[in-house]
Amino acid sequence: MGEGYLFGCLLSLLLWKFDRKRVFEAIDNTLTKIISSYFIRESIYLGIIILLYFPFLYKTKYNEIINLLVAFLIVDISNSERKTLKLKEKIKFYESLALMTKGLLCGFVTPFLLILVFKSNYAGIAYFLIYNINEVSNYKLINIIFKIVTTVPSLMVQILYYLIYIFRNKKFKLSFKGNYLSNLIEDPCLNLNIIGSYIESVNYYYYFKFHGTSYIKSYGNYNNRIDEACVKDYLSISYGTAFLLFGIFIVCNYYR
Repeated sequence: MGEGYLFGCLLSLLLWKFDRKRVFEAIDNTLTKIISSYFIRESIYLGIIILLYFPFLYKTKYNEIINLLVAFLIVDISNSERKTLKLKEKIKFYESLALMTKGLLCGFVTPFLLILVFKSNYAGIAYFLIYNINEVSNYKLINIIFKIVTTVPSLMVQILYYLIYIFRNKKFKLSFKGNYLSNLIEDPCLNLNIIGSYIESVNYYYYFKFHGTSYIKSYGNYNNRIDEACVKDYLSISYGTAFLLFGIFIVCNYYR
């Protein structure tokens, strides 16, 4: 009924030091030493992801144990928190914001939403693999799949963030400087970072390259309070959003 997912989340919080990205980095580095071709390595990864579909076709009486293991693997929000709190320098706030947003969206909301929509733990595991592989190396097809799959969950969280922004700041206006759609296509996390900067009333700087030249864009409002308290406040918003959406997931999972 969902107890496995709940205990899996708790286990992930308890074992917050477990760094999934390091595991994938080690695997990818080892595979790179053996196979130099990007195309072959990407094909191997995609092949493994496809083959993993078949074990999930079989029904078992240990569903809640499987749910626990799946939730433990896909939930990566607590590890992102650990990395975030290490970035205490003022200039690191922008990296902290990005880490927290990615942890919430990619390490929590999206995999659970996929499990709910497709009624299968495989969807969550497949996304978990795609997300982490995309994090450690630049595989083009995997990156495209990641962006496509993450877009809708990003829109959902953006709505929640916008409501928080209205409640906290008593304002309705946000400026994406005409780049909302391009931001959404380029990086599903980017608009969330921008809304997050508006919630905290700080600037968010986005670095990008165009035709070989580096550029920087600034979003949000600067009020000279980029500090550890600001980071912790944004963490509380991320966790609050995660708990709310997880509660909805458990209820929907119970009645499906």
